[in-house]
Amino acid sequence: MRTKCVRAAWSFALCLSVALTACDDENNENDGPVVPPPVDESIDLTASEAYANCFIVTEADEYRFATRKVDGSDVEGIVSVDWLWSTKNAAGNPLVSEVSYKDGIVHFTSDGTEGNTVLAAFDAKGEVIWSWHLWMTDQPELFAYDEGGELMDRNLGATSALEADGAASFGLLYQWGRKDPFYGGEKNEDSGDGVFLRARESTIVNPAHASLAWIAVQCDEQVGTVAYAPAHPTTFLFNSPNGNKAWLFTGEDALWDNAGKKTNYDPCPAGYRVPDQAAWGNISSYNVDDGPNSDGKYYTTDSGAKTWFPLCGHRWGDKDAGKLGYVGAYGTMGCWQRTAEGSNAAMFYTMYGTYATAKYAFNRASASSVRCQKTN
Repeated sequence: MRTKCVRAAWSFALCLSVALTACDDENNENDGPVVPPPVDESIDLTASEAYANCFIVTEADEYRFATRKVDGSDVEGIVSVDWLWSTKNAAGNPLVSEVSYKDGIVHFTSDGTEGNTVLAAFDAKGEVIWSWHLWMTDQPELFAYDEGGELMDRNLGATSALEADGAASFGLLYQWGRKDPFYGGEKNEDSGDGVFLRARESTIVNPAHASLAWIAVQCDEQVGTVAYAPAHPTTFLFNSPNGNKAWLFTGEDALWDNAGKKTNYDPCPAGYRVPDQAAWGNISSYNVDDGPNSDGKYYTTDSGAKTWFPLCGHRWGDKDAGKLGYVGAYGTMGCWQRTAEGSNAAMFYTMYGTYATAKYAFNRASASSVRCQKTN
């Protein structure tokens, strides 16, 4: 006759819970140990339940995150998750591997190379539902603006805040109101170059999802919608023929600011958001000066602290249809603000020479820089 089972639980101090069941029957047989599932030792990027469309990854390791939007709601209908595009490591390969999805959690491994990667969630039809930007960089520092707020020391997607590091300080480009980044480039795409030539030179699109390569499409009633944009994160939508200066066929002013709240389309990491105008404080032509090589500007506070703005240009949303221009020496640079300005949107804008202002209005369909503001 089988006797009662005796359970013994081993200490949690070893970060492993092992339950042993010793069962003696009349033949004195033992069924052996019951081994529990392995402990997930990957780094949880959403452990604090602070969700975002961008995660900062500072070193080589295994990571995981919950597939939720900024407001904490689940991204529903996910069947699989895979890398969509990536900048390249020294071997010309993507910066992530071992991407997997199960029960609302994405796992991936970073090789530690600095750069940018986008992971996309796919439904049963193989169509994109949502995506997340992985920003591989050292932790950005904060820079305080006189009479303003605290912003990151670099553009979103940049791997450096220093003039000396050249294009590493450029970062990625965003159409106003969209969460998904577009790759810029180290130099202009000239008249003989195709749109997104620089992106094709410096990034890899996953061959398994080749149909989602970098393209530019003119806005119309079908593609110029809030639903279409996140489902096509590598499609640049340029101005519609109806004269609307946006990638949307009909305007929407609350994509990056919903009654003062961060929205599901904000591209910044948790704890940050696209800045408002007040965050820039007293920045103006009087305290912004050209760098020594005419390829960027320095803002200097009253106390003498400086921060660098590279002239990294824009992808134009009008007749140039997504082409990259005004990069480098004698170029321009704009950092979006979260508020609309009529048919345009607000930004901090500067260019070679004396011009710099946080009260500029720019074509919403153009892709420009973002410099995230600290919120908590």
